[in-house]
Amino acid sequence: MQQLYRNTLPPFTGAATLTIYDASGREMHRQSLDEGDNIQQLEIPTANWPAGAYYYRLQAASGEWSAKLLKQ
Repeated sequence: MQQLYRNTLPPFTGAATLTIYDASGREMHRQSLDEGDNIQQLEIPTANWPAGAYYYRLQAASGEWSAKLLKQ
């Protein structure tokens, strides 16, 4: 089974949007999140994505974060 790896999302307040991009900048996934959802783990459908580097951007009222993800 192929998985997308990242340790944790940064803490955020309020509503947020998580967007994942491939290395060329193409949007691969977008998901709305809420601080009250108590997110422990997200399952993102990546079966059709090739192995490689991806990048996420988390945008919330409390800030914006981005980091590299790896699919093996």
